[in-house]
Amino acid sequence: VRLDAPKQHASSFPHLPDIYHQAVPVLLALTAAWPTPPAQTADIPPAYRAEHRDLAPERLALMTTELGRLAPLPDGYDKPPWSQTVAMAWHSVEKGASAQDAAMRLWPQYARQVRRWLCDGSRRSPHERAAHLSEAHERLLSAVRANQEPPP
Repeated sequence: VRLDAPKQHASSFPHLPDIYHQAVPVLLALTAAWPTPPAQTADIPPAYRAEHRDLAPERLALMTTELGRLAPLPDGYDKPPWSQTVAMAWHSVEKGASAQDAAMRLWPQYARQVRRWLCDGSRRSPHERAAHLSEAHERLLSAVRANQEPPP
C-alpha cells in the first residue's frame, strides 16, 4: 500500500476476505492484550485524512454486489451498533476467546460496514467523512471502556 497517496479501491473485492481474515485476528489479539484506553481528556478528536472521490453509481453497484457475494447481509441485523459489535469481539478475546473465532463472527458485520461506508460515505465531503470516522472512533472507545458486553 502506497503511503504517499490515498488508497484506491478496485471495482471488486476478491481480496477483502483474505486481508480481513489475516489482519483482524492479529489486531484483536494485540489490542485485547493492551490496557483499556483511557477517556480523552482534551476536546481534540483523532485526526483522519479523507480525500474527495467520485464514485459512479454503476461502480458502486458493482462494489456492493461483490460485497453481497462475499458476505450476505445478516438477516434482521439492526443491532447492536457496529461500535458495540467490535467492542464485544475485543472483550471476548480479552477474556480468552480465540481471536480467529471472534474475527469470523465479526466478518458479516464488517462487510456490512464496508457496504454502508461505500453507500453513505461516498456522498459525504472529505470533512464530513473525517468527522464521521472521528465520531465512530470515540463510540468504539466508549464501548470498549464500558468493560461490559451489551445485552444480546
